Amino acid sequence: MAEVNMEQLLNCALCPNMCRSECPVLQATGREAVAPAGKARIATLVNEGKMAWDEAMLEAASNCLGCRGCTIHCPFPELNLCDELLYSRMAAKGGGVSLPAIDPYLNNLRKYSSPYGQKTGAVVASSQGRWAGRKEDRANEGSRLNEGSREKGGNLEDEQSRKDGADWKSEEQPDGRYSQAGPGGARDPGDRRANLQEPGLLDRDILFYNGCTSLANHPASIEAARSVLERAGISFQMIEEDCCGYPAEVWGDEELARQLAEENRRRFAASGASLLVTNCPECWLTFSRRYPARGQELPLEIIDGPTFFLQMIREGRLQPKENGPGTGGEPEVISYHDPCIWARTAEKTEEPREILQYIPGLKVIEPYASRALTRCCGGGSMFQLAFPATASAVARRRLEEFPAGAHLVTACPFCREGLLQEDRPVWELIELVDRFFE
Repeated sequence: MAEVNMEQLLNCALCPNMCRSECPVLQATGREAVAPAGKARIATLVNEGKMAWDEAMLEAASNCLGCRGCTIHCPFPELNLCDELLYSRMAAKGGGVSLPAIDPYLNNLRKYSSPYGQKTGAVVASSQGRWAGRKEDRANEGSRLNEGSREKGGNLEDEQSRKDGADWKSEEQPDGRYSQAGPGGARDPGDRRANLQEPGLLDRDILFYNGCTSLANHPASIEAARSVLERAGISFQMIEEDCCGYPAEVWGDEELARQLAEENRRRFAASGASLLVTNCPECWLTFSRRYPARGQELPLEIIDGPTFFLQMIREGRLQPKENGPGTGGEPEVISYHDPCIWARTAEKTEEPREILQYIPGLKVIEPYASRALTRCCGGGSMFQLAFPATASAVARRRLEEFPAGAHLVTACPFCREGLLQEDRPVWELIELVDRFFE
């Protein structure tokens, strides 16, 4: 288990707290104990042996979405409070203290390899037999579409941007901790992120990993991904999945997290794939950074869904439909919500917007906080399961920052769920790709 960095934790505990305005949990609850510095003080005192973990203190220290909004104004560039709190909570679990609210989900994870309970079984094959639950069920690869490029036809307007956010840079931590560095910094030797410039990226043997949240709560996004991959002539497979294991780590069961990682390593190796694609930011971060940090590197490279699907469009594997939204009249207005991990850890803010630019008749208006300055939807770090009322309050505050009347689009299954608080459409990006590309 990674050790707590007491120097950085104390820095946060004694800081003037400029981050308060960006902590979504504090803003939603008004509780000083769950302010970044409040949580840091609790963790500091416990780690120094001046206090002992109990349920109340663990509850406060667990009120962290992992969104890293606190880093926006943080004067300590090497501090990642989300990680320090995580490592501190792991110690609490080792001391026999846990939160009753997460026990049912943790038990599900142990029993079914999914926090949501019993899985429905292997992924159902499509009529063409190319969507396979197991490798041996896969059919032959379909024909490739003609390669080429197409001029962008969208209309992107930064009307409501609070700030461009381009100057925000993540820093690589000296000890190589997984979640602080973005792709612009130095990469760990075990970093398995794929290189987009690699020739033939789309022609590799692809394993598409959906993630337990999509499998349990939004199978329409899985069907959309399958449809798009088949339409583009991509050779791919979807196997029977176990959870990536990050929920176990968040909830303090490091051994279960390791067990799930080992099972995933075995299944991925058996698939024969060389590249894993996932639309889930938490899964992407777990596979590309958290596994290698624990010495459990995967036998294949990892790429995020938005980047992979954008490459399909750039290479002409997918073409925008001529009868796009609003082509017969007023343009359809949408607003894109940046998931925290894509924006602040992976620095994937422009790829989704470029995809949207290709769709004719689409008008994109930015929310009040966007790109690296995005604000959390309330779904990070499995927060919506442990603290559903607070998660809903965080989501409602975020929804107030979107332009009235706009349809919402995001690229994260947790964000989609979190933003479903009102009677307004919330799309996952892959669903728009499926709807408006052929």
